[in-house]
Amino acid sequence: MTNIIFDIWIDFSDKRWLAYKDILIENHKKYAKLCGAEYKHYNIKHENKIDFKQLNFMKIYIAEDLAQIYDKVLYLDLDVIPKTKINFFEYHDFSKLLCHRTLAPLWKINIKRLMLESEGISSEHNVINTGVFGITKEVCNLIKFQKREKEINLEYSDEYAANNEIYLSYIVEKYKVPYTDIGPAWNFLVDKNYPKSDACHFLHMSTKEFNSVL
Repeated sequence: MTNIIFDIWIDFSDKRWLAYKDILIENHKKYAKLCGAEYKHYNIKHENKIDFKQLNFMKIYIAEDLAQIYDKVLYLDLDVIPKTKINFFEYHDFSKLLCHRTLAPLWKINIKRLMLESEGISSEHNVINTGVFGITKEVCNLIKFQKREKEINLEYSDEYAANNEIYLSYIVEKYKVPYTDIGPAWNFLVDKNYPKSDACHFLHMSTKEFNSVL
């Protein structure tokens, strides 16, 4: 059984990223080795004219492509820092989409709910955070993200902001895709209100204050 962990980088000018890029990549490499998984880093150049919004859609496209080759795929945002020796692939059941649903940001939740409720579908007050997610070929076949993204763009492009987390949450709820919420322990969003926790397996450093944990 072959598993893979991957991440994506784009050459932004934010020095908070640049100073720690190589360290963050090495951190993911080490965790992949601990899990007995392959690791792949995608370095997207500015000349490809990919912006941050498109980059976040790309990670789901790439996950779908990798799922055709590997048994299990784990995506980590580059600012996600594994702080555990527990093997994600062994710990979690990959028969369902593995993700963490959060109660923020409200604008994403509200847009997702508006989209679903306009179709008569009751919606949960949360949204998937795609900073960490696990997926397989079988789950990808249920989500059909790239196909359904096009359908969403046709239906809602004039009314709602395109966002990978809104779209994935919409698809999962509308088509009743089975998922497991891995909880904050596996995607703990560190910000000014929630400082890092030693009890968490993955720290998602939205503050980009990497010096506090590396």
